Amino acid sequence: MNTLISIVIPVYNAEKHLPRCLDSVLAQTYKPIEIVLVNDGSKDESLAICRRYADRHEQIVVIDQKNRGPAVARKAGFDASKGESIMFVDADDTIRADMCDILIEAMHQDDADVVQCGFTQMDDEGKEVRKQGPLEKRIIELDERFTACAREEVPLLPWGKLIKRVCLSHVDFSELRYGEDHWLIVQLGACAQRIMLIPQQLYFYHQGPYGITQSAFTPGKFDSLKAWMLIHNLYERQAPFALPFARRRICGIALNLYAAASRCDLPEKEELLDRARSTYDCYYRRSDYDIAVSGIHSSLKNLLFHLSPRFCAALINTKLWKRLKTFAVKYCRFTGIQGEGMKCPRLPRKPIRLRARANGDRCAKNTKWTKDDGL
Repeated sequence: MNTLISIVIPVYNAEKHLPRCLDSVLAQTYKPIEIVLVNDGSKDESLAICRRYADRHEQIVVIDQKNRGPAVARKAGFDASKGESIMFVDADDTIRADMCDILIEAMHQDDADVVQCGFTQMDDEGKEVRKQGPLEKRIIELDERFTACAREEVPLLPWGKLIKRVCLSHVDFSELRYGEDHWLIVQLGACAQRIMLIPQQLYFYHQGPYGITQSAFTPGKFDSLKAWMLIHNLYERQAPFALPFARRRICGIALNLYAAASRCDLPEKEELLDRARSTYDCYYRRSDYDIAVSGIHSSLKNLLFHLSPRFCAALINTKLWKRLKTFAVKYCRFTGIQGEGMKCPRLPRKPIRLRARANGDRCAKNTKWTKDDGL
């Protein structure tokens, strides 16, 4: 096999972990690879590290651009790449030496458009936290791709996958800074004819306080809501049966953003709270909340949010909330309430300021978003 694999690595302020990442990629037993490093306006020594490695290894290409977010960086790397298959790796993660070998062999053997492997979450000290991803080998055919993405059987993450170039050429690399990976993979699921899951743990995801998802609250985090509104609209057009999953996710994100915004001291705080609440009210569907899918703690959180958003936001930021979650889970296990088909606690039929609409696009228009938000 001589199929060229392009490994695209967005880089932003990753000087601490970038050498570890590049060493693992360069150690691949599969040799027909190119490595595209996209420096996304780093303010540390990341660009210097990229150029130093490029001077030593001819298969490395370096792109330097202003900071525009990981999605735009991946797009720039994809456009500059030459491989028939693409792999995304985060600059603070590592991969197993035989990852490319295993994924490309699986792709050719089963004629898959996307191959997803298992991944291991690591802490900042390099200790294993937990293993995640597929439990067994499985092929997802055309008729079940949306269900697999909606249930996140295909992880909504850009890494841990080998993707045929033709599939990525049809997706929109949005300029969203949060939630952009979810939007990318759902689009990929819509384009791919065949997705293969394999259980081998080939990717090592290093969880640390330096990542974009671990940063303090900013209004930009509302991008994650925009991403899921786009997903909701895509499901509405192509897979209406998956809409409950998107609505649950939107409500969960809106609730968490409300809680985060309630702690900030920004001048636009009330506007952010109103935006989160109006989005939640618009997409909420009582019948969508199945405890067997959402979890009793999510149902409890929704009940409290309906009763008093500000009280709920204050509560979930305390240790008492963790105790309530633990009690609720134990109670459900004891009483058997968490059986299949059980719904969340009965809520008011019309939540305060409910603006729900049957059509998702109309629903998006009736939330507190401006034209500049692109929805």
